[in-house]
Amino acid sequence: MTDLVSSSGSAGTDQDPPTPLPRFDIAVLRVDPDGRVRFSNGVLERELAREPRALVGRPLHELADDRSRERIANALEAADGTELSLANGVFQIARDEHGVWLVRLPIDSDSTRLRADIDERNEDLARTNGSLAKAIEQLKEQKEELEQQKEELELQTEQLSEQATELEMQMEQLEVQKAELERQKEELGRQAEFLAEARRRAEAQANEYKQVSDLLHSANEQLEERAQALRDATEAKSRFLATMSHELRTPLNAVLGYSGLLRDGVYGAMNEAQERAILNIVRRAKDLQLLIDDVLDLSKIEAGRMELRYEEFDPRVILAEVEETIAPLASEKKLQLKMSATSAPAHVRLDRTKYKQILTNLASNAVKFTPFGGTVEITIDGSAGTQFVTRVRDTGIGIAPQNLERIFESFRQVEDGTTRRYGGTGLGLAIARRLTELMNGTIRAESTLGQGATFVVTLPVVSEEEAQAVAATETPEAAGAANDPVILAIDDDPEVILLLRDSLAAARFRVVGALDANRGLELARMLKPFAITLDIMMPEKDGWEVLKELKADPELADIPVLIMSIVSERALGFSLGVTDYLVKPVDRKVLIDVLERLRERREGRVALVVDEDPDARSVLEDLLRSLHFEVRCVAGGTEALQALDDTVPTVLFLSVTIPEDELAAVIARVQSARYADQTRTVLVARTDEEQRHRDWLRRAATAVIDDSALDQGETSREALMAQLRSVLAEITARQSAP
Repeated sequence: MTDLVSSSGSAGTDQDPPTPLPRFDIAVLRVDPDGRVRFSNGVLERELAREPRALVGRPLHELADDRSRERIANALEAADGTELSLANGVFQIARDEHGVWLVRLPIDSDSTRLRADIDERNEDLARTNGSLAKAIEQLKEQKEELEQQKEELELQTEQLSEQATELEMQMEQLEVQKAELERQKEELGRQAEFLAEARRRAEAQANEYKQVSDLLHSANEQLEERAQALRDATEAKSRFLATMSHELRTPLNAVLGYSGLLRDGVYGAMNEAQERAILNIVRRAKDLQLLIDDVLDLSKIEAGRMELRYEEFDPRVILAEVEETIAPLASEKKLQLKMSATSAPAHVRLDRTKYKQILTNLASNAVKFTPFGGTVEITIDGSAGTQFVTRVRDTGIGIAPQNLERIFESFRQVEDGTTRRYGGTGLGLAIARRLTELMNGTIRAESTLGQGATFVVTLPVVSEEEAQAVAATETPEAAGAANDPVILAIDDDPEVILLLRDSLAAARFRVVGALDANRGLELARMLKPFAITLDIMMPEKDGWEVLKELKADPELADIPVLIMSIVSERALGFSLGVTDYLVKPVDRKVLIDVLERLRERREGRVALVVDEDPDARSVLEDLLRSLHFEVRCVAGGTEALQALDDTVPTVLFLSVTIPEDELAAVIARVQSARYADQTRTVLVARTDEEQRHRDWLRRAATAVIDDSALDQGETSREALMAQLRSVLAEITARQSAP
């Protein structure tokens, strides 16, 4: 039955049923377990005059005469070969993997012939199925190959895609590089044009520079003339203000004096109206006196002549003094004064007078601008440690925000009406700010219009200049190791002294500072320092005057003096006897080198030259100084003995040309106990003269040099230098031997 079904088509599925066999009356049906037709070979549809495949999907009991579903269901469950009677004939039941088959054999045909035909068709179908199986296997293999090729192609496609992406990126980079090269080319072109234009301009400007230079020179001369005129005007203004203040104070003092006498009844009793008039005169005179003082102070500050005198004081005492000063004015206006200094520092080191003036100006200002019945409060707070803050607060008219800085300008008040209403010149706050800044402090105003103002003054407990001055003038005992040479630095700038101290500490020199000439001379006499560094530009007494006094003092004349100044006057300095002249800023290494050479001289490298020939003495002195010796030259034996009384030389250069008795006296002196272990004698003689010397003279000498090398000339000097180095090396070796 399976073969019969196969002959009708391929495998017979719902999706692709086999094609009906023509010219046969064999009717074939396939039904599912539910009894519905799933396949028909079309014979029954022709017989029933229906469309092809019309029975597919219809229930099988519709083809039965009795339409009995139960009979149909029982037949479908029966064994193969069971016959089922339907309206169009008797169908034989068979089963295979595809389901239940119903086959109606022809009634009148030859069954044998039909079976043979069916067998033949089955064989054909078997052969066809085998071929199809091989073909299917080949197709599977081809499919696997195709899938593998597909995977390879996909991998290649992915690689090609990546390569294409990379090529695109490279192309983009090349495009960017190309654009950059184009831009650089354009930029180089522009630069070339710019350089060409610049060259043309430079050539054009080169012709103008000389004219500009001449104009600048002329302008500089005019500026210098104007600057000098300004200096002269400033000096004239200062002289005028000083003279004016003196001329105004003289009659003003008389007015105050006579007013006091009148008030005290010296010229007779006065009535109440007269006393009020006298009080008004005194008050106005004092106001005028304060105005004169303010103008003079402002002039000094602007001219840079306001000096600070630092001293230690208690700011709480100043607060009490200021309170006492403003109390009468506050009492007249029924003002409440509040003073607080509970956290104030007990001691500060500033200019006492200037601090009091600042506080007085601020307090007077607060009283002036506070209406009747208001409050003025002054507090001093030292909780910041290195600084203390003074606050002056009032409940006066206040200050608009845009005027908080303007009020500190000279002769400036908030508005013109303020001057007419409250009086004053507008100098109090300006002077307060200048004095505060002069002491390295700050002052600011805080205010809301109509709600009063607060002035905040911040000052250091110890001013920076004073701290530097104290550190710079530290005594030698507190400066470092006691055995290091002391360098006395005389300079009005404490930073220079502190810089010297830091620079020379590693070289084992102690620096003691003096901020003025008189203190420097005092320390020089007291300390007898190893060397002195001296500034030229100093107030009161300049460096030249100090140098003259040092060289004029026998106790100080031999102390080496190094000029360190911005003024380059080397010739003058050396003519006055300085050891070296260094122009600021001074190179640390150069300064240390100069001091080290001085230390070598101080540490015993002293040479005494005894020769009648002044040229020979000069040559030896120059060469020995270049070897860092301190040199003293004398002409004969008597002077040599005097020199030996003052010093113990390291080396004695003794010429045999001096008289023999003087030679003997000098040799005897250096052989005494004081000199025996420290002084070495070098004879200066020609070789033939040396042969004539007595044995004692030769034994007394450590070495002999040929005085023919003392002739002027470069070759002779080089030969003598070589001799000196050799002799000095031999002397050093002997002194070092046990």
